[in-house]
Amino acid sequence: MMAIDPTYPDPKDGRWKAFRLAFNKIAVLHGDIPHINKTRNGAISYFAKAHDPDIIRLYLQKRKQLDPKDLFINIFFRTMFAEYL
Repeated sequence: MMAIDPTYPDPKDGRWKAFRLAFNKIAVLHGDIPHINKTRNGAISYFAKAHDPDIIRLYLQKRKQLDPKDLFINIFFRTMFAEYL
């Protein structure tokens, strides 16, 4: 199962975001890992929880080593990995 966002959701209709979050929640229950580039709300809510915490910590240590001034980390990634930063 793969969770993705609709291509052209109506940003004025809050039901799209609710649908995407609900669909991603169901997908995660079936072993899906949200795709970072294909599902904004699902990834930000479930991506880190679907991975091994030790691997995430290792990734973030390496990221910090290569980008010590945090030039390449944005709000999306800060939010997605908030519990590890």
